[in-house]
Amino acid sequence: MKWQKVLFVLLLCSSLVLSGCEFKDIDKRFFVVSIGVDKSSDPEKTFHVSVKVAIPRGQVQMGKEDFEVYGVDDSTISNAIQRLKANVDKEFDFGHAKMLMIGESLAKKDYTDVLNWAIRTRFLQRIAWVGVVTPSAERALNVRPSFERLPSNALFLSFGQIGVESEFTVSRYLFDFYRSNEEPGSSPVLPLIQARKGHFIIDSAYVMDGKKAALKLSPEETRLFNTLTHTQNKYEYVIPEGDRKYVFHVDQVKIKRRLESSPKPTAQVDVKLSGTIVERVGRGRVNESEMHEVERLLSKDFKKKVENLLTRFRDENLDPYEFGLLYRATHWDEMEQEVKDWKAMYKKISFNVNVSVESRGSGSIE
Repeated sequence: MKWQKVLFVLLLCSSLVLSGCEFKDIDKRFFVVSIGVDKSSDPEKTFHVSVKVAIPRGQVQMGKEDFEVYGVDDSTISNAIQRLKANVDKEFDFGHAKMLMIGESLAKKDYTDVLNWAIRTRFLQRIAWVGVVTPSAERALNVRPSFERLPSNALFLSFGQIGVESEFTVSRYLFDFYRSNEEPGSSPVLPLIQARKGHFIIDSAYVMDGKKAALKLSPEETRLFNTLTHTQNKYEYVIPEGDRKYVFHVDQVKIKRRLESSPKPTAQVDVKLSGTIVERVGRGRVNESEMHEVERLLSKDFKKKVENLLTRFRDENLDPYEFGLLYRATHWDEMEQEVKDWKAMYKKISFNVNVSVESRGSGSIE
């Protein structure tokens, strides 16, 4: 019994030095919903880090939710986050942070430190969205859409496709951005968010080369890239023909790819588009012969645009369509040798694109 008494006294003494958990009540927390990282204007600092803090209200009303944006310059992002805490009296809670914005000027120089921090830090969710922002991330954090019910919710709905579904918008999770950035044979694509007074424009994108934003895609190229990667369900293409214009609504896309090394390196891309003619400008009804003509015109136009886009990617030594991953998946060798062989092949590769279009009708009227 003596040893049991000694053990009890030791346990009682050890319980007196325990510090307890770090739980803090909800009224002692500030909820960070978005994080922005810009290039610092201070030559002695590297980053300008901003956070958007939601200030919850009792009743949620459209355009009535309030927030604060805090920013600071520092040579490291982690230290900047710690310094930002000096602006508030409550603990930052990053559990609701679902948007990481990289300022365009920083992204065009070198974003690797931002990605390295984001993927290492314990409090930022890997399912956060990532985007390049112009003119700056801090400017975007201060945008206050009148239709927004919660701070930053407009961006979450834009990228999550649970709200608007735009054929011009590229969406990228943080974990997927990191995977594509580190994977040989892939070049990640990030959306370009343009901050305007009271709203955002997200209709273009950047192709990243593993270190910086290397190639800016126009809205038309962004839509074409989305069609090739089939990330959306609906696309509309305008087909001009003389004094007439047709709008073809694509609701089904099927794509097959294959690589051929002989007699010369070729990427074969077969695309099948299905949909309906939803608008005609210039005349009245659309007859059956015109439907076949629209199919032929769209097929010809789409083929040319896809070949031009893929050729542009190749000439810039970028591979956002991930032909490199297809090559590695269909060849067996040491990874270093696979990457070396693919790089040698990609420089000389030509693209053979076949497009077939199926029109199921001329819209709701006959």
